[in-house]
Amino acid sequence: MSIEISRTSSNRFRFRLIQDSIQGEEIYGLFGIIRLITDSYLILITETKSIGSLGDQEEIFRIENIEIVPFDSDVDNQSMNFTDQQIDFNQRYLLMIKTILRMPNYYFSYTYDLSSNYQRTIQQSLTSNGSSFIEKTNIEFVWNHFLISDLIADRAFHPYCLPIICGFVSIQQLSLPNHYITWALISRRSTKRSGTRWFTRGINTEGWVANFIETEQILFERNSELRFSFLQIRGSIPMYWTQLPDLSYKPKFVIPNAPHIESYALHVRRLAQNYGHLCFVNLISSTGSEGKLNKGFIDLIHEANLYRGNDIPFVNLESFDFHRECRLQGWEILSKLLGRLQSTIDEYGYTCYSSTKGMIRTQKGIFRTNCIDSLDRTNVVQSLIAKNILKQQLIQIGVFRPYDDIANYFVFNRSFNNVWADNADACSIQYAGTGALKSDFTRTGKRRMKGMIADGLNSLIRYCKNNFEDGFRQDCFDLILGVYRIVDGEGKQVKCPLEKRNVWKIFSLPLFFLFSLFMLTSSIVFASFQIEFRIEQAFYSLFWFTMLSICSVIMYYLGNEFADYPVLIKRC
Repeated sequence: MSIEISRTSSNRFRFRLIQDSIQGEEIYGLFGIIRLITDSYLILITETKSIGSLGDQEEIFRIENIEIVPFDSDVDNQSMNFTDQQIDFNQRYLLMIKTILRMPNYYFSYTYDLSSNYQRTIQQSLTSNGSSFIEKTNIEFVWNHFLISDLIADRAFHPYCLPIICGFVSIQQLSLPNHYITWALISRRSTKRSGTRWFTRGINTEGWVANFIETEQILFERNSELRFSFLQIRGSIPMYWTQLPDLSYKPKFVIPNAPHIESYALHVRRLAQNYGHLCFVNLISSTGSEGKLNKGFIDLIHEANLYRGNDIPFVNLESFDFHRECRLQGWEILSKLLGRLQSTIDEYGYTCYSSTKGMIRTQKGIFRTNCIDSLDRTNVVQSLIAKNILKQQLIQIGVFRPYDDIANYFVFNRSFNNVWADNADACSIQYAGTGALKSDFTRTGKRRMKGMIADGLNSLIRYCKNNFEDGFRQDCFDLILGVYRIVDGEGKQVKCPLEKRNVWKIFSLPLFFLFSLFMLTSSIVFASFQIEFRIEQAFYSLFWFTMLSICSVIMYYLGNEFADYPVLIKRC
C-alpha cells in the first residue's frame, strides 16, 4: 500500500491510496508538505539513526538527513508566469526550511508516542479507544503538525502521519550488580511561542511562554514489571518582557504595561491541568539588571496567589539567586537548595506503572524551573532534582539500598552526568545557537578553568549569532511551524516580507568596526618597530582610532538598527 500525493490547485492537495507502488528510493517517513511561492514541496526523511528502544518494538530514531522534493520538478518557473523576484524569494524560503531542518535533534518513533509523557500515554490508553496513533499525540510538542495537517484531515491517511518532536532523546542500557536497567531522558520542545533567544521572551496573550520544554526521565529494570517516569518543565518567566538585540552584550530588559496576571493565569491553569501541583524554582539574580525582572516576577506570583478566588491555581515559589549564592559560598550551596526542595520533591513524587497491577502511583505535581534564558542555570538544578528522584526509584525497584548513591557507581554516574550535559547542549543550541554554559559542572560536579574558558567562547559565539543571525533563524521557526503562511501572489500582487531584509545593512557596520580595529592594531604594532617617531604614523593611527570610535558610538546608540531582526512576523 502506498500514498499518492498530487496538487489540485495552488493551495489544495489530493491524497490517494494506491495498491501497487512504483519502484523508487527508500525513505523513512514524511516530515511534511509545505507550500512556498513557486511550488509545493515534500519534505522526506532519507537518513536516520537508532537511539535505542524503550521496550519491545518501541525503537526511537533521530533524523540525520532530509530531502526537499518539489511537486512540479519538471515545470519551468518562467512558463508559470513567476517573476525573477518571486523565484529569488522562493529560493530564500527554501533556504529557511533547510536551515531549520539542519538544526540537530529531531526524533520520531513508528510505535512510541514521543510527544506524550508516560503518564499521559497510560491514561490515554484507557480512554481513547479507536483513536489513531496521530490522534493520541500531544500536538503542542509535534513539530511537523502544521506540515502534515492536510493528511491529518482525512483519517484514511493517518498511518502515514509520523509525529516528530524537537528536543533531545538519550537511552542508556546500564549494568549494575545483579541488575540490568534502561534509563532514558526525553526533552520535548513546545511549538508554541517557539523561536530564538532574544526574539522570544516571556509570555503571550494565550498564556504560552518562550523556550518551554518538558523533560521526562524514564527508568525500568529488565526483570521487573515496574516502569518509572519523572517530569520537569522549564520556560521563560511568565510575564510580558522583552530583551531585543541592539549590539550590546546584554540588551536591557523592558517590562511593558500589559495584562501580566491575566496571561499568567492562563499559563498556570494549563500547567495545573496537565501536571497537578506547581512549584516554581526561580534562579535569576535579585540585584543588577535582572533585579527588576525578579521583583516583578515574585510580586506577580504573590498577587496571583492572593486572588485564588479567581480560579488561579496556587504556586509554590522557591527563589534562589544562583550566581550570587554560588559566588559567595561555592557550588556546594546547591545541595542546600535541594534540601529546601526535598519535602516538595517527596510530596510530588513520580509515576510508577506495573504491567500486571496497572498504575501504582502518579506524579502529583511538577517543578517549573527558570533562569533568564531557562538554559544553563536551569539545567544544573533540574539535573540535581532528577538525580534525587532517580535514587528513590532505584531503591523502590530493588537495585539500590537506602544508603546507596549514584555517585558510588562510576559508570552510571558518568552516564547520568554526560546525558544531562548533552541535554543542556541540545536545548541551548536550539534556543541560543550554542552549547550550554556551566555544563562542566553537570558533567563532573565541579567548576574548572577549562569549563570557564569554554563558557567564555560560547558567550562570544552567542553574542555574534544572537545579533547577526537570529532574525533569520526566527523567520525559519515561524515558517516551519506555520506562524507565517505564504499567500497566493506573494512577491507579485502581494508584497513579500523578505524584501525588508537588508543583509548589507546588518553586516556593514560590524565589518567596518572589525576592519578599523585591525587597521588600528596593525598601525600600533608597525609603529612599535620604528626607531624614530613619525608624525605620519601618528596621524594614521589616530585616523583609525577615530573610525573605530565613530563605529562604537553608532553601534551603542543605534545598535538595534544593525542587528538582524525577523521580517516575517514583527517583534517589537
